[in-house]
Amino acid sequence: VGVKVRKPKGRKSWCVVIDFEGHRKTKSVGSREAAERVKREIEVRLALGGMTAIEPEKRAVPTFADYARTWLALITHSRKPSTAGFYGQYLRLYVLPRFGNLGLDAVERDEVKRFILELSARGLARNTIRLAVTTLRAVLNAAIEDRWIDRNPAQGLGQFVKSEKPDREAASLRPNEVERLLEVAKETLRFRDYALI
Repeated sequence: VGVKVRKPKGRKSWCVVIDFEGHRKTKSVGSREAAERVKREIEVRLALGGMTAIEPEKRAVPTFADYARTWLALITHSRKPSTAGFYGQYLRLYVLPRFGNLGLDAVERDEVKRFILELSARGLARNTIRLAVTTLRAVLNAAIEDRWIDRNPAQGLGQFVKSEKPDREAASLRPNEVERLLEVAKETLRFRDYALI
């Protein structure tokens, strides 16, 4: 065990250098007095618990379900009720059954692709699949902001979840076409059918 106090060249603050069982760590402390005090504390901690005694405790990564529920509660206050309702519905119906028990950091890109294939195999519309992935992506983006994960495995999957476009789109009639339709309907249809048009 070696804990030393040093002031590296070109630095203003004193450092504590820790050598313990092949691990080396340097911590910048400040004044020499503070570095000496930290050195004594570290020597005691090392004697009692090894390197784990001086390393910061890692946060336990929440499950996807726990994080998603907290996220949904937060966005309920910042988004339109219809948007929060949409996310809640898609989480409940599609996303949580598939990813709920996984840790946030265990959601991998291959899992997301399998999720898309599973939804497709159930015969769901492409737009439904796209919205389910959008919901998954939104939760994972929030997890990046909260520093639980460093990348979003649901990002950039557009080619797999493009929404369906109809072959032809409806077009509204122009005013002169409406007038002509009503004239023909009046001449050829019964009054109640004409009234319906």
